Amino acid sequence: MLVRPQVTDFLPPGVEVPLTYKDYALPDWLALPEWPSQRNTPAHADKLDNWGGFNRRNPTLGVSVAVIRYRGKEYRADGNSTALLCREGKCHFRSVIHSPVFDVGDDESLGQEVYKSLNEKHSTKTAVDVLVSAVKFNQMAPNSALISRGGVTSGLSIAVNALRGVESNSAPPNIDDAVRAWKSELVWVDTILAGTAEGRIAGSTPVIASMLMSHAKYAVWGTGHEHMVDFWRNFHTARGVGNTQDPWVLAWNYIVLHLSGSRDRVYDMVQYVLGCVEATDIHPKRIRRRPIKTYLID
Repeated sequence: MLVRPQVTDFLPPGVEVPLTYKDYALPDWLALPEWPSQRNTPAHADKLDNWGGFNRRNPTLGVSVAVIRYRGKEYRADGNSTALLCREGKCHFRSVIHSPVFDVGDDESLGQEVYKSLNEKHSTKTAVDVLVSAVKFNQMAPNSALISRGGVTSGLSIAVNALRGVESNSAPPNIDDAVRAWKSELVWVDTILAGTAEGRIAGSTPVIASMLMSHAKYAVWGTGHEHMVDFWRNFHTARGVGNTQDPWVLAWNYIVLHLSGSRDRVYDMVQYVLGCVEATDIHPKRIRRRPIKTYLID
């Protein structure tokens, strides 16, 4: 397989990294550890394998490779999926890999900048990949399948934008920073989800957004932590079963009723669920929707 070394024009303006080139014997290249925030390599290897480009339909397909040297240790930063396929005997590299080596010294954030820039050019990269990478980079070890697979991307985006007074699920410009800022909320959500049966409702965008935002409002920036935690534990335990006037049952059933609607319905559901979290009167007509734009800043 033809290996294509990287050049530095992919780096953002003003970012400079010492660059050298090094020849690796194939076994040494394959033995390199992946950069710590590497996206889900097996999943992307499966995509490449199913695509069938490697030494079948296009044996001269170019494969990008790159190494980051951080604190003297070398990490494979590009070419990880194809390296996995090579180890599995599904594609073949040449016996010597000529790779660029980006030396970031002791600057971990610079290494992450190089890694992200290397991967942004790949069309197979998705918002979920970015979140999975950010979770690893921020040294989180999620126990719930939803967070470990990056399934909270839209919910996190709604929460991050709400803090800016914006009603949107567009991903924030810097996912690493967003995960770092919301790490305590994400860890708490992971704890709740890890002890429950995940499913379409429990892991839906309005539920994740509401959990993150209510935790931020009560556990981090205000009082009422116990009330908020009780609501969400009941929500995930009852799963819509029980007293139909209980706020957590109302919230679950409202999402069941509206989840298949338009994208605009997502914000309506978040506002309704946040109202349920804060409900002191369990009569359904007394549930007061809380506007996303002002929930965290009023």
